[in-house]
Amino acid sequence: MLELARQVQQERYVDARAVFLAGSTVRGKATSFSDLDLIVVYESLPHAYRESYIWHSRPVEAFIHDSETLDYFFSRVDRPNGIPSLMNMVVEGIELTPADEFSQKLKSEARRYLEMGPPVLGPEERDLARYFLTDLLDDIRAPRNYQELIASGGKLYEKLADFYLRASNHWSASGKAIPRRLQQVDPEFSQKFDRSFETLFRDGDPSQVILLVEAVLAPYGGVLFDGFQRPAPANWKSNGFSANKAQESVCDIRLATDIDFHQLKPLMYELDRFHYQQEPERYRSPEEMDCQRTEKNIWSLYQSGQIEVIVAINNEKMVGMVSGTIKQQASVTSKSCRRGFINELVVLPEYRGSDCFGRTLAARLMQKMESHLQQQQVEEIALSVAGFNKQAIRFYKKLGYTATSHMMAKKVQPDPKQKPA
Repeated sequence: MLELARQVQQERYVDARAVFLAGSTVRGKATSFSDLDLIVVYESLPHAYRESYIWHSRPVEAFIHDSETLDYFFSRVDRPNGIPSLMNMVVEGIELTPADEFSQKLKSEARRYLEMGPPVLGPEERDLARYFLTDLLDDIRAPRNYQELIASGGKLYEKLADFYLRASNHWSASGKAIPRRLQQVDPEFSQKFDRSFETLFRDGDPSQVILLVEAVLAPYGGVLFDGFQRPAPANWKSNGFSANKAQESVCDIRLATDIDFHQLKPLMYELDRFHYQQEPERYRSPEEMDCQRTEKNIWSLYQSGQIEVIVAINNEKMVGMVSGTIKQQASVTSKSCRRGFINELVVLPEYRGSDCFGRTLAARLMQKMESHLQQQQVEEIALSVAGFNKQAIRFYKKLGYTATSHMMAKKVQPDPKQKPA
């Protein structure tokens, strides 16, 4: 496994400053289905990302960072959540690149955050956790059937472990890491926890889990339901119900920046899904397109200057985008001109209504892109539309686009006697 991980590093991450192999492989607990977990740290990146792929039949999950994004995840993601996944991976990780001052600094910072421990649970957070545990406790006291008991028990398993660990100022865990973490912190409690939930899941008997939850909550005031109140933030208000509310609230249409590119992929997926649903025999499925529309590929196109992207942002969420390119184009029969091309236009379904001025978000995106391309001295803007998309054809005609050619296709059967050249 270590040799396989070194191959991955040398072939995919040769420019990285540090690469760590972590997870069950390092702990000697890997199974035939275990991932190779990698932390890959570069000198500098526009943003952190994760990627998953198969390498020689082995699943690989890589977490890609630079030192700044790694520190952000340590301080603002893992530590507030109380689950130090990334810190542990860096500390326990085997260095696949040569150990140096850079890699040791990363390990040192991860240890420093681990030694700080998680934030102490305040009274409000503790009471909220007590309330949720009480609610789940009531669900298993008298379940309607075995299926509901298992569903509630599964949720209670994680919630109770997290409360026990965080309330006593220990780092927490999630999922399959819970048994290991409880064993590290308190072997006696871990054994009681395991026995109680085993009885619930195996025998459908919640009695031991009920006693366990009550015992864990007792030092902090016990179960909590009667009198509990949780106010919502005062700014959680809208201007009332409106069919066009989502569209009206979109107020930021602008050129994409570095921080926007991680949100492009869901919009691309929506576009691919639409095409595939209409003509599955012609278009690739969103899943097939997924390997091409990676954040890395999108980012490299943007960095190379091959595409221009304008986005619509609503409350920090990307709800629409249009991309374009500029080419100096000529053919044997047509005159040369500087031409802009609209590559992709997509708006999330819930934002496709008109605003109070009768404008659609798609029209506003196109207007912004046209203006931007004009500033780049283009003489003509062109686009192509799938023949089945009559609504889009009407839309572009309203914006002043006319058909300059018709691409036509006919299905034929290949000659079985001939081999492709």
